[in-house]
Amino acid sequence: MYGVSDDDNGTDNGIIDAELDLEALQAELAQIDTDLARLRRQRQSLVTRITRAQAQIAAAQQQQQVPQDSAAKLHYATGSFAWSDEVQSILRTTFKHTDFRGVQRAVVNATMDGRDCIAVMPTGGGKSLCYQVPALVRNGGLTLVVSPLIALMDDQVMQLRALGVEAEAYTSESRNAVEVRAKLRAVAEAGEARGHKGHKDHKGHKGHKDHNDHNDHNDHNDHKRLKPEPGPLALLFVAPEKLVGSKQLLALLSRVYAAGRLARIAIDECHCAS
Repeated sequence: MYGVSDDDNGTDNGIIDAELDLEALQAELAQIDTDLARLRRQRQSLVTRITRAQAQIAAAQQQQQVPQDSAAKLHYATGSFAWSDEVQSILRTTFKHTDFRGVQRAVVNATMDGRDCIAVMPTGGGKSLCYQVPALVRNGGLTLVVSPLIALMDDQVMQLRALGVEAEAYTSESRNAVEVRAKLRAVAEAGEARGHKGHKDHKGHKGHKDHNDHNDHNDHNDHKRLKPEPGPLALLFVAPEKLVGSKQLLALLSRVYAAGRLARIAIDECHCAS
């Protein structure tokens, strides 16, 4: 026979109680782990929302710091400006167009506002008009057009002259370099007469000779021999190699700039220039 004592029953009950306690503790620990995972997800969600809120506040504060007049200037495609009426008149009377196409208006307004601008337009999109129209604005100064394509420059000059626009090309093939320099000098002198101060070495510019310029002669006597045609020079087309290689041209352009008459520099067909 097998007998069970009171001591044995107490031991068994103790084991059962311990196992029950263990199960309860394990269940409680599992619940804590579940709660921790949920809290981690909630925390991550809160961090994300806080980050978004901070970004929105920063953007709103930055927008408030932009002056209203500066924000208005950014609407070049639709905004109305002090020069708008004159620009529209030039477009219609000189170029015989009723309105701008594509982004032309925005580019014209940007350059008239003194902003640097890169215009990417398809062939036939009217890129040239974007600097030709501003060049004709009253008292607008000289527009210097740098283009690597001599044939294109000659064609544009011919078309502009047919419209009554004072334009010249200064390339290695030019035969009127002396005349062009005389017109540039007239532009500089017009600015100086309005109270602008040029470089102190203007007299030296007149007497400088560029031995690398085969079309240039002694510039000292150019002003005496030639008189510029009526009307100020509005556009000057220059090939990159001519701009770099002619010291006389650079000296005159520096004088035009110092006199406050260099309105803008346009790089035409810039994808062809190296």
